[in-house]
Amino acid sequence: MSAREDNLQHYESIADHFDETYNRENSNHLYKIDQISKVMFDNLPSLGRYDIMELGGGTGIHAFHFLETNAHRNIRYTLSDISPRMLEKAKIRLGKFDVEYVVSAAENIATDKTFDAIFCSGAMHHFEDARASIESIRDHLNPGGVVVVCEPIVWNPVNFFKAAKDPLEWSQFTVTRSNVARMLEENGLTIKVNRVLHWRAGAEFARRLWPFEKLEDYTFLNMAAVMYLLAATKEPGPQTS
Repeated sequence: MSAREDNLQHYESIADHFDETYNRENSNHLYKIDQISKVMFDNLPSLGRYDIMELGGGTGIHAFHFLETNAHRNIRYTLSDISPRMLEKAKIRLGKFDVEYVVSAAENIATDKTFDAIFCSGAMHHFEDARASIESIRDHLNPGGVVVVCEPIVWNPVNFFKAAKDPLEWSQFTVTRSNVARMLEENGLTIKVNRVLHWRAGAEFARRLWPFEKLEDYTFLNMAAVMYLLAATKEPGPQTS
């Protein structure tokens, strides 16, 4: 069985209890989506409408928070995942939003549409072939479009322990910050943001004690951060008259 088939089988089997088991709706994960949104729109031109795709969107937790945060923008959102059952759960969560759903592997995005932005949040290390997924992302980006990738930093002690003991997480050791940045550049994309995200506490008083945003200023702490965040643009091609 291929890695893609393993992943499909795994997510089909856990779809019904994914949200309860993994508790992705927490302060740290929502901070990640806020930062993805920020770097995305910081690097996009002002548009009347934004066509945005999320790859590996699962049950729509990230999509819900992203769309709530950006309710003031005109967004046409496409949610893609390899698992039909996960997307069925997403349809329930995202019922109040206008979302298109695409069952697709990331390595060959199953739509002819192109997008102003494509992002994946904690999903790329589950793809069968990260390089092929970046190639497909590039081909589905409009000129001037933005790709945002946010992934665990495997050298963080907690992430390292989880990745080492679970075969489904082993690709964290190859889908690293430096490797993904290199693959983006090798596919003609221009890196605009390359940073880390430190863990953010849920309680306000704990955030005051733990200056998570200021910790980014100290590069020697990068491996202790929980995620890395990369944003790259597809430069416009030559102008034709």
